[in-house]
Amino acid sequence: MLPLNFYKIRTGLDIRPKAQGGDDESQLRYDQILQIIDQKAQIEYINNNVLEVIEKSPADLGAYRGTQLKVYVIIFAVNKDRSAWTASELTQTLGNMYIPSQVKRFNDDAAEWIGGEKNNISCEAAFFDLRTRKKLEKERERHTARKSKKDI
Repeated sequence: MLPLNFYKIRTGLDIRPKAQGGDDESQLRYDQILQIIDQKAQIEYINNNVLEVIEKSPADLGAYRGTQLKVYVIIFAVNKDRSAWTASELTQTLGNMYIPSQVKRFNDDAAEWIGGEKNNISCEAAFFDLRTRKKLEKERERHTARKSKKDI
């Protein structure tokens, strides 16, 4: 089994591929992100869909503080042994990407990628709870039982 590092990229810019209802501009942004990752690592896993989540004032996306918006999320994994990426390096690199010239042809007013404090894209390690549902339910029951005993 490959040792994998999972990451989660989040942005307020539409990055859905065409197959998921995106347009030409969002497809190009999606492709650009994957090309950047591929420069230093081979993607071993990528989720089937770009996730769309409504968030209010996302803490890690400074460009959107104080607003509610749809955040687009890609979850992917790279081989831990062969990857030269860390989450902070990816955030910095993605935030400094130039907008593809093809995107400018579709939309002169297309938003640029923004890094730093007022960023509109971020990357962080993705952590998953791989315990089964039954195991989680048992742990909750035990926790609730312990809490009840303390209250008595």
